[in-house]
Amino acid sequence: MKLLFSLLFIVASMSIKAQTGNMVFFSEDGDKFILYVNGIQKNTDFQTNVRCDGLKENVIKARIVFEDKNLPEIIKTFGFQYFQEVTVNIKRNKKGEIVARVASVINLPGYVAPSGPAPVVGAPINTPPPVTSTPGGPLTATVSSDAISLSDGRSFSISKSEVFMAAPEIEMKSPVGAKVTISYEGKVAYTSEVPFHYTVEDYNNYNVYCKMEVEETNGAKWSCKIQHGTKYKLTIE
Repeated sequence: MKLLFSLLFIVASMSIKAQTGNMVFFSEDGDKFILYVNGIQKNTDFQTNVRCDGLKENVIKARIVFEDKNLPEIIKTFGFQYFQEVTVNIKRNKKGEIVARVASVINLPGYVAPSGPAPVVGAPINTPPPVTSTPGGPLTATVSSDAISLSDGRSFSISKSEVFMAAPEIEMKSPVGAKVTISYEGKVAYTSEVPFHYTVEDYNNYNVYCKMEVEETNGAKWSCKIQHGTKYKLTIE
């Protein structure tokens, strides 16, 4: 009996250990840094390349502190499926700002692609597409699988594309200049002017509906609810 329990414990331990992934952070321009992953420091000396193996969480909050104190810290959330190795490139963008971006994602032995159909935009199972009216506003927004239609006759297309990371993304290109607030169950998560590119940071909000409240430059107001999903980007234009 003891032998049986021992074997079961070993098998369970191996199974838990197997559910991991790797991340590699490297500086394209040679800027040395200290990396923190979910609050844990990963290297003691400033380096240009830091490797993190055996990560058990598939949502990673990275904090990058540079040796050059003139460079701002980078705090960014990444996500991946188990049995993947994600490489993050630290570099300067066209504006000269230092950023951290995913350079590649490699599937490791044991990787299994997510099963089941991708989430349907704006239409929950067995329920009609949500229709939301903004109190005090003249416009009503109706969301379908591929468009947001307003009561004044205008519409904005919704397209869906797969992304490398697990975290859902929303890119909104129109109406330009409008102020948009994104919230989950009444809690504001993001506010910006169109155009913007929003990446969902909280894992609990990955496969749920978000509420978008829009105030256009002409004073028109409307709101709607849209569902996003893991590893997909919604583009509204």
